[in-house]
Amino acid sequence: MNGIEGSTSIPFQFTTRDYVEPPALSSFSDQSSIKLIWNEVELAKSYNLYRDGGLVGNLNANTYNDKCAPGETHCYQITSIDKYNVESELSGRHCSKLNIVSPKNLTVVGGVKSNQLSWEKVAGAFEYFVYTKLDDDSTFLIDKTKILPKFKIFLSFFLNFPHLENSLLSVFLSSGGTEKEEER
Repeated sequence: MNGIEGSTSIPFQFTTRDYVEPPALSSFSDQSSIKLIWNEVELAKSYNLYRDGGLVGNLNANTYNDKCAPGETHCYQITSIDKYNVESELSGRHCSKLNIVSPKNLTVVGGVKSNQLSWEKVAGAFEYFVYTKLDDDSTFLIDKTKILPKFKIFLSFFLNFPHLENSLLSVFLSSGGTEKEEER
């Protein structure tokens, strides 16, 4: 200030807290849950897990089993909590989907010009696609149907394509969403 300098202060030495990084998050799923795993962070005493932006909870382990409905997709992030209860940055966003299982008890009642397919309703599915196999690496969409409010799904179609006669039929589920998403 005004060309006048004061004397320097006495040197003061201090230590900042160590940086605690967020863990790396990964997952795998089965038919009923998404299993999350992450690496242990050396200076972390616990972890905060977030699903779709909301806090799931504070966890002491490095695994979490998230029970979900088939077809649901969720995005997760995690942070480390250090001994001072300071939360690290959020980890990278990791999204995972609980797959829908294939239809069970598929039956076909064949006729001369038409066929009727039926199968048990699959939890989480809102639409079914029926394909035929054309050769080793290609398929042909025959028809699709929305879920009917019955235990079994029935679909009739006509074999009006010569290349479909004596063909192998397969039923695949839509990956377009869940019943919950269909209501929106």
